[in-house]
Amino acid sequence: METPEQVAARLFKIAGQIRPYDDPHKAGPGFCLGSVVIDSNNDEETASIGFRMDQYPDLGLRIYSKALTPDGSDKTLLERAAQVESQFSVDVLRKGNVALADMAAQEWLTTGSDKHDNLTLLFRVESMRADPSFVRPLISIKLKTGGQLTGGPGEGKYVASSLTPREAIALWDAIVSSIRVRPNAVRSASSSDQSV
Repeated sequence: METPEQVAARLFKIAGQIRPYDDPHKAGPGFCLGSVVIDSNNDEETASIGFRMDQYPDLGLRIYSKALTPDGSDKTLLERAAQVESQFSVDVLRKGNVALADMAAQEWLTTGSDKHDNLTLLFRVESMRADPSFVRPLISIKLKTGGQLTGGPGEGKYVASSLTPREAIALWDAIVSSIRVRPNAVRSASSSDQSV
């Protein structure tokens, strides 16, 4: 275990490896976070991003990424989805193998109803990687609409999906196809200083 002084020294070192950027395509190696890139000698990179809009309070989008360590499950997304399908009433709109950020992935798009018979949609996609690396991170994306609101003035209220299945699939396809590893984000394997 590191002493407080060692932790402080590491944080100061990382702080010295942060630089601003204007164009993500020209930011160079490192992990982009807002308007800065962290170009440090990392042993892991994890990000969890949530997105909501006032205009569609029932819509929630979550993106999770982890570079090196395994995701903790020995089952694929579709194997886990099969367990859900056997226990709950969901209609599968689409499922199968897809590409996500030039990696093999699986997606599972479903529709169902909440306890008030409101239409709900739940979409998931997850990359599959036998050999995790900075250039092959675990990426998991979840889109949910309808059901119980979890924030804002309507918190606790049950609502139907603000998107039709067709609208949600179009939005989903646009999101999934836009995800990619940033150009020049990862140093060559010969470098000891790799980042995403």
